[in-house]
Amino acid sequence: MALVVICGQPCSGKSTAAHCLAGSLNALESKPTVKIIDESLFHLDRNQCYANMTAEKNLRRFEKPERRNRWDSPLFVLWPSKDRIEQSSAAVVDTVSYLTKKVDSKSRDVKILQPTIATQNARLSEANTLYEMDRATQEVINAIVEAQSQALGGPISGISLGQNLPTISIQRAVGLPELRSLRRTFIKLTGQSSLSGPPPPSDTDSAKRMFVDYLNRELGTV
Repeated sequence: MALVVICGQPCSGKSTAAHCLAGSLNALESKPTVKIIDESLFHLDRNQCYANMTAEKNLRRFEKPERRNRWDSPLFVLWPSKDRIEQSSAAVVDTVSYLTKKVDSKSRDVKILQPTIATQNARLSEANTLYEMDRATQEVINAIVEAQSQALGGPISGISLGQNLPTISIQRAVGLPELRSLRRTFIKLTGQSSLSGPPPPSDTDSAKRMFVDYLNRELGTV
């Protein structure tokens, strides 16, 4: 499915160009489905859209597309003052040709954009992933606070979280505000890395292992 964005200054012929393009596409033998999204689709009057804006403000607000930008390419320019806005206009013909061109490995003038982290959908993880991550990190924080409280300010050689779990190794007292800050950062980083890497852990023990490793690295004891 292709999306064609038509932009320009107010009253420059954008609606006319859209209908010309739609007419050219509807005339094809393949009969593609064409839908024009404009003010009328949202039950708005075109004049009402500009009611609170002067023509001068709209002229200043318009940002001319730049074909070198990834999001502005390919760019087809139609000059209403020079060219008549009709189905035979060069920009309309070129747009139809581009939209209907067969794309394969030999196509050189059609660039297939690859998805990036910004355009990818976030992976759908199990429903309890966030809950388990929140609970696991909070239990680790509670264990550290409890161990430091029992040590009465003395040194702590290591804090055990149970069988098959790594030991928390800290050589200094760590306040609750710092622990909470580290916890928030860890959860944020885990969520970001899941967009391009493995999904976040969905069980408590795995989340604890990751959080303990993170704390040991951040506190400089590993």
